[in-house]
Amino acid sequence: MIYFQNCSEEIQMSQERSIQDLIKTKIDEWRKQESTGRNYRLRLDNDHKLLPVITVETKLLTLNHNNHRLTAQLKDHPQQEIVFQEPTSLESQKILSELLAETEEFEKLKEELKTLKQEEPGLITQDGLLINGNTRCVALRKLKDEGVALGTFIDIAVLPESITEESIKDIEVNLQMVQTTHQDYTFVNELLFMDDLRRAGKTDNEIAHAMNWIRRGPQKVKQRFRVLNMIEEVRGLTSPPIRYDTFSNKETHLFDLDKDMQLQAGEGDYEGAEELKYQRLLGVLAHLNKDMVREIDCDFLESKIEAKLDDQNSPLTNFLGRFKIQNEPSDDTFGGGGQENTIDSRLLLIAYLSESGVVDQNGRVTTDPDGDFGLLKEEMVTQSDRLIQKGRQENRNEELSLTMRSIRINISDIKEKLGDRMRESGFRAGDFKYELNKAQTELQDLQISYERFKNNS
Repeated sequence: MIYFQNCSEEIQMSQERSIQDLIKTKIDEWRKQESTGRNYRLRLDNDHKLLPVITVETKLLTLNHNNHRLTAQLKDHPQQEIVFQEPTSLESQKILSELLAETEEFEKLKEELKTLKQEEPGLITQDGLLINGNTRCVALRKLKDEGVALGTFIDIAVLPESITEESIKDIEVNLQMVQTTHQDYTFVNELLFMDDLRRAGKTDNEIAHAMNWIRRGPQKVKQRFRVLNMIEEVRGLTSPPIRYDTFSNKETHLFDLDKDMQLQAGEGDYEGAEELKYQRLLGVLAHLNKDMVREIDCDFLESKIEAKLDDQNSPLTNFLGRFKIQNEPSDDTFGGGGQENTIDSRLLLIAYLSESGVVDQNGRVTTDPDGDFGLLKEEMVTQSDRLIQKGRQENRNEELSLTMRSIRINISDIKEKLGDRMRESGFRAGDFKYELNKAQTELQDLQISYERFKNNS
């Protein structure tokens, strides 16, 4: 079958023959049951088919290394080559089982199976390869190891022998990406699956449909590919590349960054958009929270950090000087032009990932930086927090004025509607007059309070 292309014939024959024979026997038994046999309705190649549902031992099935729920985890795994070269080997299957058991909400799924039992069948090829239900199969195996009898067997629907790889991708879209299974994809795995669909020839419209995005679907697809390109660019800056799971909980950071980059590029400032990208990514990888990262603009390092340093001979000033580059002379109508040294934030980001010690030998971003990079992070935290507090104070200063503006607009709206409403038979003039008088009193009291506080200030 197609999913065993990378395995030797010997491995294929030894691992497939017995399960193939068993599945064939089970299907024959299902056919003999005529209308009493259990079936599973599945959309396949633009048609709905009824697939036979059989019961087999969980230990006999092969976990799918092309399971897109594990794409990022596998690419991050130090033994990924073993899994992709010999996916059916005992070692590869053990790795897949461990990764599935580490997915979010695995324990919850296991408890649900223990309490509610299996409600929907998994899905396999006639080789015994799981297309849907990998996590459930592992959860059932774990239950069996814990002495729970129901973990011994799993109900599975069997795909036709003629199934193609393209059809299998479509099945995964229909069953998993539209969230009809137990666990959602992680943010990065969703991006990587979309990339796989595009490589398979799917258009942005088709991908949007697969993701069940009705409004602005193609735009969302383009946005996510821009974000994936950022992730891949950062991974390409180091060796080994930093792990995909570094970005699993950075969805908001990256979408905010993409939005602001698009705004900057829309104004024609492409260089500023690039500077914004690298400086914000530095903040993300230095573990600044999303509010702090939002305060980083394209000249944050120079105008918010370097310019704020009291001692121009300080260690941090000298450190940032390492990353200064000389720009081309610029025309200056008033001063005759000149050259300006600016911080190359891309070089700084590369140095942070390769020199600060925050990335371990497996590509994990694990610790806070020390030394000069530690000083830089402290200053980034300080200055971004200062900007946050300043913004909050500005909002506080404008709060009362904005409230009064809203009241004024509401009063204008009432004035426009008053004539028509008073002519309606159900209008309660007495209630309106009462509220009008109360409002006048409150406004008069507010005016007196304002004058008193103004004179005392």
